[in-house]
Amino acid sequence: MPGKNDYIDVYPQDLESNEHELDSRFNEVNEGADLGYGKRLPLILILDTSSSMNGRFDGVKAIDELNEGLKILKSEIMKNEIARFVVEPQIITFGGMVNVLQDFTTIDNFTPPILKASGLTPLAEAINQGVDSLKNRLEAYDASGLDYYKSIIFLVTDGQQEPKNPTMMDIAVKKVHAVNDICTFFPVGTATANFNALQAFAVNQPVVELMNMDFKAMFEFISRSVTIISSSQPGQTLALPPANCFKPITA
Repeated sequence: MPGKNDYIDVYPQDLESNEHELDSRFNEVNEGADLGYGKRLPLILILDTSSSMNGRFDGVKAIDELNEGLKILKSEIMKNEIARFVVEPQIITFGGMVNVLQDFTTIDNFTPPILKASGLTPLAEAINQGVDSLKNRLEAYDASGLDYYKSIIFLVTDGQQEPKNPTMMDIAVKKVHAVNDICTFFPVGTATANFNALQAFAVNQPVVELMNMDFKAMFEFISRSVTIISSSQPGQTLALPPANCFKPITA
């Protein structure tokens, strides 16, 4: 039987826990297990909601496109009977401050939040929150006896870390490198992002530019990818669908 060390590696083509908190999540963690879906795929979306996301591309606000993309994530994953019980998204935003807007839950219980853009860009703090959340979730799976696929984190930003606390970037880089074996980390930037800074997070996936602010296409890619993974066997290496909305950024 697959255990906690059996993960899926994914590759796009072309391109300190609290015991009480864990106990309170056991019922949620086991949702769908009685239907035979005893595996989980954590999907953490770390999304930039700083004030610059109010910027427009072809007359459309980036933040509005991001909101539409989250709706696509919900609708597309809901179409697959297995993925809807296996994939567990979490939404973390960073704009002025870091917020966990949606904690881990299966997609049928997932409500796409309406994101608002404001504030500076605490990018590193958001990454740290994401890695810590992932560790806690995996502990909950282990305590419940659930198997899980290699986790996925998407970092999406149009800027760079705010300058007031530069040491946080060093901490974030170390944390991402430390979870390399249990997590596939996708660093994604729009055209205005600091790609040099994002290169530090290219642990097992290249830094990519999201072309033309096409958040809808990005979430379609994410939805197709997690659906493929959730129908596969733990330990299997997969080639995910082409990601035509991304342009690789070389170091």
